Amino acid sequence: METLFTYCAIIGGILFVGQLVLVFIGIGGDHCDIDTPDADVDFDGSEHLDISGEGDGWFVGILSLRSIVAAMTVFGLAGKGALLKGFSEQQTILIAFVAGAAVLYLVGWVFKELYKIRSDGTVKIQSTIGCRGKVYLTIPAGKKSAGKVTISVAERTMEYLAMTNGEELTKGMPVVVVSVLAPDMVEVEGANNQTERFISSSSIEQ
Repeated sequence: METLFTYCAIIGGILFVGQLVLVFIGIGGDHCDIDTPDADVDFDGSEHLDISGEGDGWFVGILSLRSIVAAMTVFGLAGKGALLKGFSEQQTILIAFVAGAAVLYLVGWVFKELYKIRSDGTVKIQSTIGCRGKVYLTIPAGKKSAGKVTISVAERTMEYLAMTNGEELTKGMPVVVVSVLAPDMVEVEGANNQTERFISSSSIEQ
């Protein structure tokens, strides 16, 4: 058992330090996707958390690479410490398991809550559809290339890359988002064009 605890402590410690180094140099973050009948969890250390489900979904919700590595490290350290204190093999396994499980839950819960806070404060680009804004950087006609727009959504002003299928939209022109083209790009059209289209369709119906 001592060998098992030693390997867990060493391997877990190396992985934990490696994660910290990657985070400090800007390419860190863990990713753990878990699908179960009761939950759909997507952990991304830098971007995203999506949790849905009931029942035992709370358990998979705390799983991430960070929490598993931390649990393995503490499992090894607690086991080694218990052996040095003279506990029996059964007691040592119990102590190591409880310590590892506690850290698994604690670390997973902390990061889950942090990702929830970040997710709640992030405006999803899909919610911009139908919102109005202004051209910040001229948008060429016919989707030739992208410009930029500022969009008012969820009481915040967001900036996105933008393309249009219509005529060129110059800086300061009012626009409306009609679709999402990419995670950071929307398709827009002139707000005046959309108003004219609405008036035309209303006239036809009458």
